[in-house]
Amino acid sequence: MTESRKPQGYEDGYAGEVDADYLDKLTHDDISLKERTYEMMRAVEGHQVLDVGCGPASDTIALGKIVGTRGRVIGIDHDARMIATANQRAAQAGLSGVVEHQLADGVHLPFEDNTFDSCRSERVFQHVADATQLLAEMIRVTKPGGYIVVADTDHSTHGTSADNDDMDLRFRALALQAIKNPHIGRKLFKMMKLAGLLNVESNPVLRAWTDFDQWRLIAFDLGIPIGLKMQAWTQEEADQYEADLQQLHDQGAFYANVGYILTAGRKPE
Repeated sequence: MTESRKPQGYEDGYAGEVDADYLDKLTHDDISLKERTYEMMRAVEGHQVLDVGCGPASDTIALGKIVGTRGRVIGIDHDARMIATANQRAAQAGLSGVVEHQLADGVHLPFEDNTFDSCRSERVFQHVADATQLLAEMIRVTKPGGYIVVADTDHSTHGTSADNDDMDLRFRALALQAIKNPHIGRKLFKMMKLAGLLNVESNPVLRAWTDFDQWRLIAFDLGIPIGLKMQAWTQEEADQYEADLQQLHDQGAFYANVGYILTAGRKPE
């Protein structure tokens, strides 16, 4: 199997633990969020669009159906395994002539200026050392009048209904410590304004779960092992936290939330 290529600046405590299965769970869980980003791109039939950090075709196939056979979708990712899976899935969907995936670095996009009608990135900026450069590259390759859409997390909004406030705070603190840009969601509006984009809009989305099993798949099962590696908690503490959350679930009283911010701006003509 081809090894992943991880450009400098993409490493943090969470990004290295994410695989295609995890992103598939995230996609299934956040369809409405993703569809909102497509709307904010103003993508229509015949458009050429770019997805930065495409994963295993989490969004490119849906975008391919929007732009149709007269359009083109390119997804880029720094992980060769993701690209292989994405191209396989595009072929299975009958979209090989429309959807293409390339191994590339988002802060050095391999495209000419003014190539795409719009571009998007979702939950990538939080893991990149130079988010300003990534945004600049997305703006550079977008045509004048086109939209740049970025959806990302504000990890300070993590929380659950657990009575163990100490573990809840430590779980949140882990994300703030392990992720390069844990507050990037709230900074996107400023970044786009200062980059000269027009019609900048910001749409906060509070994602909530009342099912521990669902939240476990996208947060608990990812965060707990990382916390053990970083000695943020002991195995005994992790087990007790899990038992507390499971009890809340069994009582029908489990709740967790995190905030995402969907931000878009138009490149001046």
